[in-house]
Amino acid sequence: MMALRFCSIIMALTTADGLNFIHTWHGAPVMRSYNLHTPSASCGLQGMAVVLDPGGSGECSEFSSWVDSMCILVVCPQKASSRSAWLAMGTDGDSEDVEFIAALIQSLRATYRSPANKVIVTGFSLGGSMSYRLWCERADVVTGIVAIGQSFVEPAAGHVGQGGCGSDCTDTALQMGATARSNGNGCAAQPNRPHYAVVGTLDENYGESSGAYRGKALWERMSTTVLGCAGSPTGSDGASITVDASTCYEYPSCAGLSASLNKYCSVPGRGHSTEHWQMSVRTAFANFFSGAPSPSPTPTSSPAHLPRNIYEFKDQFDMDNSSLRRIHQFNVDDADGPNEVGFIHSLVDKIVRSYALPRNSPKIALGFSAGAGLSSLLGCHQKPRLYPAHVAVHYNRSSDWPSTCRQEASPCAEWNGVGADDSLFLGGIGGADGIQKQFGSLHMRFKCPAENVTMTQGGKQDSESDPAWTCYEYPHCSMLGQLCIYDKVGHWTWPSLAKHAWDYLTGPSGSAGCSAAGMLNSSLMDNNSSRDAAGNMSASGWNLNQRFMYENLTRSYHVYVPRKVQDADAPTGLMLFFHGAGLAESEFQQLPQWPASLGWGVEEAAEHYGFIGVVPLGVASTMPTGSSAMKPSPAASPKPPGTPSNPMKACVPFVAQVESRAKGCTECVSWPCQWIPCSKDIHAVCDSEHAELDSSE
Repeated sequence: MMALRFCSIIMALTTADGLNFIHTWHGAPVMRSYNLHTPSASCGLQGMAVVLDPGGSGECSEFSSWVDSMCILVVCPQKASSRSAWLAMGTDGDSEDVEFIAALIQSLRATYRSPANKVIVTGFSLGGSMSYRLWCERADVVTGIVAIGQSFVEPAAGHVGQGGCGSDCTDTALQMGATARSNGNGCAAQPNRPHYAVVGTLDENYGESSGAYRGKALWERMSTTVLGCAGSPTGSDGASITVDASTCYEYPSCAGLSASLNKYCSVPGRGHSTEHWQMSVRTAFANFFSGAPSPSPTPTSSPAHLPRNIYEFKDQFDMDNSSLRRIHQFNVDDADGPNEVGFIHSLVDKIVRSYALPRNSPKIALGFSAGAGLSSLLGCHQKPRLYPAHVAVHYNRSSDWPSTCRQEASPCAEWNGVGADDSLFLGGIGGADGIQKQFGSLHMRFKCPAENVTMTQGGKQDSESDPAWTCYEYPHCSMLGQLCIYDKVGHWTWPSLAKHAWDYLTGPSGSAGCSAAGMLNSSLMDNNSSRDAAGNMSASGWNLNQRFMYENLTRSYHVYVPRKVQDADAPTGLMLFFHGAGLAESEFQQLPQWPASLGWGVEEAAEHYGFIGVVPLGVASTMPTGSSAMKPSPAASPKPPGTPSNPMKACVPFVAQVESRAKGCTECVSWPCQWIPCSKDIHAVCDSEHAELDSSE
């Protein structure tokens, strides 16, 4: 069977964890990691915040609210795996941490076209010290500093050793800093950059009341020696920076810098904490760069922490060349958009009634691309830092929308699959090796027993229906599930996916956790072995374009009924299939062979296992060509060389792309009237197709 291929178009890749980045240090390549949050397409990018936590974990989840509220990139670099924390101090010439972060900033600036003059580095505690060192050595890429729970200590001098100075180490630290400067090792940041430091009076490290250092005195030394400030500092109300009542100090003048942009804020009663960190950074963006970041779209009534993951995008394609274009999508990111989870709950209720599914029968949801996001929502847990393009879960009736599911590890296993050549999902994390590392990291994160990963292999080389695969699993970590990587496969579907997902999730390893938690017995309703009235019975095979109303929308779905169920045998369960584009009704009408080539092998798997196969459809709507809502996001891939100057002539119906498979154009998607190549080797084919269309019109 021919595997169905198409390209998914990213509208907003909001969260990406465990990304790899290679930079050069002492002439050799060094691989480092970072996490990244990017704003939605509706934001005009206002800048970048580089967040440094004390331990260098790169944990970014608590900063996700910054992204759309401030319309900024938030990047969280990770420490080197060989170290326990940031190398924020020292004179041994090891500036690899500094050069890594500087190179990462430059790379992200170019990739996302983020303003070069709006880069704030902000850190808490030792992360604040790392911010200072980065500024001292690479002020060319740092345009502002916000230190939380940290004051300035000369990086070349370092901290005073524990117990080396009694209860107050301030004078010792100042003397060490003076010695470092006299030896030519002091901070020499040029040009001067805006700076805020926020420290609580009860901070045990830098608080004026109980700290090992007096943070204000350290700031004063930095202001006079590094920033060239003069006069005596005075205090004023700092609540706009700290939210809580505070006094922020500034000098009358500083060399080459507005003195009001260098402040030390002392917050009475606050300890060593990150309270109101976002407001401090937001105010810094407003004051440092003469204008607050643009606000995000009007807030909704949804929970503050919606699920943010790599599936937060919409797949779109054009169905004709008319002035109206059909848009089909599963909503996995808009709290005010269609409630897909509720729709699936209602649909499952209907299928259970119609086919009398046994109470304890498995109900599996398998999704591809954006459809994998819907599967993840239906599993009711947020597995972090794993980027499979295919996700299958045990359907969880507790799932809702907007999602209130917060646990990272569900007792139910999850099946994950990805093609080794899927650059859309693996391109930024080091390919197949990168996702294997993510899988191993989750084993540790979930605190599973120490054990080696097991590996099974199968499939056939160069087979489109059952490509060669390797599956990984930790025997005693059922909550982590299984990861299968398919050789020589990109971002598409193929027939063995349904079999692998069903085999694993209904087998001993994939169902043990659910059975123990009682999930497999949490049926939607008590039903006897009788089906609904005969009018609800479907013939065996495909039953297309079934409809019912949900939330004032006519929703559609396709059902595959195996012959044994039509012959009155009870179904063994239910398997839901979510395609990346939501597969709207018109595709089936224009391409009737599509159900047989969905790519998953729905028919074969349903006949073999005896389950009911259901393909829900995304919401279909129309939008005028050229509508602002249809414009590609800033993150869209650029046009390949040779694209016609008037791209409106290059629009090709999606059906034509599928039918012209032999021409090699199935990996091109019009979005709208713009070709997005999925792989470099088809640029020439796409360009040729553009030229033919252009000349014909």
